[in-house]
Amino acid sequence: MLTRDSPLWRFHRGMDTAIRPGDRTVTVPPAAAAAGALHGALLESRQRWQDLAALAADLVFETDNEGRFTFLWPDTVLGHRAATLLGRRADSLLLGAGPNPFALRQAVRHHRAWVADAARQPRCLSLSLAPLGDARGGFAGLRGAAHDVTDQETAAATAAA
Repeated sequence: MLTRDSPLWRFHRGMDTAIRPGDRTVTVPPAAAAAGALHGALLESRQRWQDLAALAADLVFETDNEGRFTFLWPDTVLGHRAATLLGRRADSLLLGAGPNPFALRQAVRHHRAWVADAARQPRCLSLSLAPLGDARGGFAGLRGAAHDVTDQETAAATAAA
């Protein structure tokens, strides 16, 4: 959404042209000003999505077509420094012999999976996953968001016992 104080709004306002009947003039901002406005808008948009991701999930990630992490947010994931998990197979965190959610090729929401945190303690994640495609329509990896629902799962197991 454009707001009057956003860099993108200022960029759009700067790009407005006043063409009236009989008026043949067009005003275009200097390239540097346009590039600066676009850069500011990009940074604002990136920050907005990062803020929304933080509100919506405990972690967000992407994997490549081999199931290796290529993107992780935030900087600490389940006690691991995110940088140490990059390039590592996502399924290496799984506990137990259940199905591998990182091998899925279709979108899922609220899929529960038990994983190990950095201290090798079990954590239950509620995963929402969407497959990524390459230019030829092939599988390129997964994009995902996860909530740590360990406390809810533990409480439910205790209540059921």
